Amino acid sequence: MGFKLNKLCENTNLKGIEKQVLSKLCDHASERNNFSCWPSTKVLAREIGRSRRSIQRSIKSLKEKKYIFIRKTRWNDGTFLSNIYTINTIKLNRDNGIFIADKKSSIIKFPK
Repeated sequence: MGFKLNKLCENTNLKGIEKQVLSKLCDHASERNNFSCWPSTKVLAREIGRSRRSIQRSIKSLKEKKYIFIRKTRWNDGTFLSNIYTINTIKLNRDNGIFIADKKSSIIKFPK
C-alpha cells in the first residue's frame, strides 16, 4: 500500500522535507492498520538523512496542514510511549483530484 500512497504524495502542495517525511510515513503505513504507523523521529531522521529536529518540525507542519493525525500513546504509569501517525487519505485523494462519490466508495477522478 505504501506505493499507492507515495504516488498520491507526489501531487501534494508540499515542498522539500515535508514531502519527504510524508512519503516516508506512507512507506511505514499499512491499510491493515487504518493507514497508521509509529516510526520514531530517530528512525525517520536516519531513513531520510535529516536531523531529528527537522523531522519534528515537519511532522508538526504536516499535522497543522491536516495531512496527518497524531495520537500520543502512554504506558499505564503515564510515561510517553510513542506517537501513532495516521495518514489523511481523504486529503491526499483531494490533492490528486479524486473524490469519493458515495458510501460504496465509487471514485470520481477530476482532471486538474
